Amino acid sequence: MPGPVNEIWDTRNNMEADPSWAGGGQKRAMDVSSLYDTDPDQSEDMPGDEADADDALEPGAMSLSDAQLKALAVSSFNQGKEYQDRLRSVWKGAYDAFNSKHPSDSKYSGSRFRGRSRLYRPKTRATARKKQAEAAAALFSTSDVVIVSAQNDSVKEQQASAAIIQELLNFRLTRGNENASIPWFQISMGAHHSALMTGICGSKQYWDYATEDYPVPAQTVSTPNPVDPAGEPITVTIPATVAQKVKRDRPRVRLYPPEDIIRDPAGAWEDQAQDSSYVILRNPMSVADAYEFVTASNPKSPVQFHDGLTFNMISARAGQGTTDTNAQGTRAARESDSRDRYSDTSAAKEFQTVWLHEVFMRIEGRDWVFWTFSDHTIISNCVPVSDAYPEQGGSRPIVIGTGALEPFKIDPMSPVSAWQPLQQEINDVVNLRLDAVKQTIAPLAIVRRGRSVDVKAIQNRTADSVVYVQEDGDLRFDRPGDVGQSAYVEMERLNADFDDQAGNFSIGSVQTNRQLGDTVGGMKMMSANANALGEFDLRVWIETWVEPVLRQIVKLEQYYENDQNVLAIAADRAKLFQKFGQQQVTDDLLQEQITLTVNVGIGAADPLQSLQKFGMATEMVLKTLGPMAAQRAKQDEIINEVFGKAGYKNAAERFFNPEAQQDPRLMQAQKIIQQMQQAMAEMKKQLDDKSADRQAKIETAKISALTTLAAKEMDHQQGTTAAFRDAAIGAVAADADRNFQREQDQTAQGQERMRQMRDMLGMQRPPMAPPVLQ
Repeated sequence: MPGPVNEIWDTRNNMEADPSWAGGGQKRAMDVSSLYDTDPDQSEDMPGDEADADDALEPGAMSLSDAQLKALAVSSFNQGKEYQDRLRSVWKGAYDAFNSKHPSDSKYSGSRFRGRSRLYRPKTRATARKKQAEAAAALFSTSDVVIVSAQNDSVKEQQASAAIIQELLNFRLTRGNENASIPWFQISMGAHHSALMTGICGSKQYWDYATEDYPVPAQTVSTPNPVDPAGEPITVTIPATVAQKVKRDRPRVRLYPPEDIIRDPAGAWEDQAQDSSYVILRNPMSVADAYEFVTASNPKSPVQFHDGLTFNMISARAGQGTTDTNAQGTRAARESDSRDRYSDTSAAKEFQTVWLHEVFMRIEGRDWVFWTFSDHTIISNCVPVSDAYPEQGGSRPIVIGTGALEPFKIDPMSPVSAWQPLQQEINDVVNLRLDAVKQTIAPLAIVRRGRSVDVKAIQNRTADSVVYVQEDGDLRFDRPGDVGQSAYVEMERLNADFDDQAGNFSIGSVQTNRQLGDTVGGMKMMSANANALGEFDLRVWIETWVEPVLRQIVKLEQYYENDQNVLAIAADRAKLFQKFGQQQVTDDLLQEQITLTVNVGIGAADPLQSLQKFGMATEMVLKTLGPMAAQRAKQDEIINEVFGKAGYKNAAERFFNPEAQQDPRLMQAQKIIQQMQQAMAEMKKQLDDKSADRQAKIETAKISALTTLAAKEMDHQQGTTAAFRDAAIGAVAADADRNFQREQDQTAQGQERMRQMRDMLGMQRPPMAPPVLQ
């Protein structure tokens, strides 16, 4: 990793940039002011605003001046903000619903409901939290966050690259060291929450590299005199210096709130982060951090901030970004606070908030990036995105995902917004029922006008209160009837409709559908329908945000990762040498073509259902393929998957002893032993069969001889004599002896071959090492 960048979070993640890049951007020769409306009122004469017409335009350089770029930045920001302002009321309503607050224009805010029930039943919050729990169970139930595979399984190098990248991602996404890992759980769950509330979630991926200085004291070093070894040694004093050590060296994912992502309204709905004409990221930071950010620029970075940016110049813009009332309203609704936490003007200047904009803009068919203040004053040079973020191959390091899939809309209706009509009806029914119940418990007091009745005593009455009246008719109570059953029936139906809309399976759904709920099959049917909708929503979010973000992290790892400790850990976990014969991790190995998918499949929203389906599939495969499938099974993967669904991570390492690594020569010898044993068993079987066959042939021959002899005696009664019978029997016996001797010779030959095979096996068996006692 080349030189350091500043310690503040740094979006200029181009540590491997071409050092010959001269930076700048202050001199742009071509004047195309007639093509763009420029703003003549530049707030200040920023360093680098001058244009020198005498300089020739470099190939591939920006052809616009800073003033022209500012005009484009102002126009794009105003267009995107005007579009985004129309979404403010929808976003605010969704955040209010999650915080169990009625909308600002609700009837419950009026004076007519001052003394009535104004309860907000937290159905939205409960369902949203359940959705987040399902997402967490789907992403973090197993130890492997992602699955990385080779694009071509026949290429061994791609298999090795996939294994090492898999372990690098697991290390970066699961390790608890804040200086080496990504807080993936907080970021992913925050993105899922943003998608539930607003329908979109956006993030930027970059490499975070920071160093810190530490003093090196002076040292005195003595070396032998090369001229006179016997003489006095040469003493050299090394003065005290300041060295640098790595403080952070890791990939970084920064999640942006939706109101801080200014987008092109005409962008493509399939991938608005890459296909939009512009994307502007608003970055709030304190004045002190902003000054450090723009002044501690990495000299090797193509993105260079203009020289001469002073602390006063930055502090003068503190609070400018907080004048956006629509963004303030969204933040206030999200945080349930009427005040914007970025608008604290009572703090010292160093801690007040200033907004820096990172502008990604497509100009003349090419993506460019530059930085501005909140008043659109350009404070950096404009460079191609392919130079500023070389690891992405020309793509913007931004991902914008969605929580719902609605074609041709860059802002689909969020799930929480879709639930609100039913939520409002639930609130109305609950509050009306509560009003009726309260009036039944504490009935309405009717006081005759003009009578001396203590009204305050009536209003504040308790169980033993006394109210004085002149006549019996001066005071009476109007007690309404009990709440009808229809109110509870309607509430159950609304709950069922809400659960159906949200893809939620709850007790209310079972109570409403009694005929289905009374049977186990009906329960499974209702649960399957709810899980199918939940899994679809989860898959939409994973496809649009999770997987693209992880792919960009993979590119960061392939381009920037050079921490030898991290690479050694990943190589050891991937068993790089044992499985692929790779001695070390090289750049070529990391750059191999791989495929990344998130480890979420069918039944991800319900781990028990997923485990049952896994068991059924495994049983079916074993029955179909038999022992062959069991021999090919990856035991550790199966153990981690089964235990992971039950809530136990890394079960193969925690609960099982590691698989013994056998010597390849010993494995080959065992294979030969098995082959020899099979051959011996087959030969023995053949010998047994031949012995039985020999006895049968002898008996058959005897019977045949006797039969022939009887026939001859009958045909030749006169010619058959005792001598002939003896001769015939002798011939039969001689023939049987010859057959027996031939079978004995064959048996002896077989036994000799078995002895030779045993001798051969004893010579090939490698010497067994004595067991090591631990």
